[in-house]
This record gives sequence, C-alpha cells and structure tokens, in this order.
Amino acid sequence: RKLRRRQPEVIQNHQRPLSGSRESQRLVHAKQFMGLDPNLDATFCMNWQERDDLSVVDDQTAKRWWSTLVKFLLLQERAHRLRRWPSTKQRAHGDAAKYQQEALVAAEQLGADFSRDIEQGRIRVAFRRIGGFPVLRIFRGNVWTYSVRLDLRRVINLRQRCICARGGEPRPRVLRSCGAHAKAAADLAIAIHEQEKAEKAFWEGMRGKPCCRTMKYCPLA
Repeated sequence: RKLRRRQPEVIQNHQRPLSGSRESQRLVHAKQFMGLDPNLDATFCMNWQERDDLSVVDDQTAKRWWSTLVKFLLLQERAHRLRRWPSTKQRAHGDAAKYQQEALVAAEQLGADFSRDIEQGRIRVAFRRIGGFPVLRIFRGNVWTYSVRLDLRRVINLRQRCICARGGEPRPRVLRSCGAHAKAAADLAIAIHEQEKAEKAFWEGMRGKPCCRTMKYCPLA
C-alpha cells in the first residue's frame, strides 16, 4: 500500500484515536505525507502514555510500538477514503484529552455499558442553573439519567436507583449505597463537561487556520 500522498501544509481535522494524544511519543514524518492529524510542528501522536505505555525497552515492546504505528497509518488510509475517522475509539484534541481520560476511568467503574456509551458518544451533559446553583444533567441517548451539583461535585439525588446494572435488579441498589458509584457518576459528568469546554477552547485557538477539506464536518471549514 502506498502511504505517501501530497498534502497541503495546513491544519488537518479529525478526532484522534484512543492511541493518540499530545502527551504521547511523537514521530517526525515527511511533509508530503502529513497524515490526517498532525501537530503544528509536523509531527503526529499515536498513543496516550498514561493509559497505553509504548516505551521501547526490549524486542517485545519494540514490536508493539511498530504494530501500533502500522495500525495508525492504516486507519489514516481508511479515513482518507471515508472522509471521517473510521474508529469509534478516538481521542479529543489538546487539553480535552485529559478530561476524556478521566471520563473513561469513571465510566469503567460504572460498568462496560457505560464505557461503550462513552466510545459511541451516547452520553451527553447539559449545563443549566436551577435555583441559582450550577447543575449538570446527564443523558444516555435522549434519556435523562441523573443530575450533579457542579459546585458540590456530587449527584443531587443519592436515593435514586444506581445507574449501574444493579440498579435494574428486582431489589435495586440505590446510588449512595452502591460502592463508589455515586462518586464515579459525579466524576463522569464533570469530566465530560470539562472535556467539552476544553475541546471548544481548542478549536477557538485554531480559528483562522486554513482547512484542508479532506474531512467532513470540519470546524475550520
């Protein structure tokens, strides 16, 4: 497969895979193959070091590093054809990746279905003020699930059924007595809220940069 392609020297847009973030190891690559998510210094990132350590210390870790690179480049090829990132596993941009990591950790504590919903973008957070207090309302799909007082960093109704699988049992657990799920639920909502704010700030910082028009729905277009 030919991976070299002429690309304009402009900012490219699409979300990074879960194996990509600014905190990762970086590769300098040829200008004629800019990839689809380069940094401003013509490098690209292929892993999130805190979650997926790709340090090379022996033959096995070197093989894993090269394998990750090949998978990343093949995804780039598919993205070029589809004009969208082909995987649901993707990293947010800039500082938003930190909060995305925090959301993933919280979701894992709540169960595999929450982790899946995070990857598929089915969990959203709406901010509003109720009685003068900042409140985050959390939705799974279009269904309201719970609310969090942002200033107190806790779920408002701790007596509701837990949002994990045990909350759907014939004798359901309530949120406040279901392990650490009350804290995980609050952490999840706050992390998603902060991620959205950081992602918005990232694109505001890119305002005025030219768009390469290789990906659909680019905020720079």
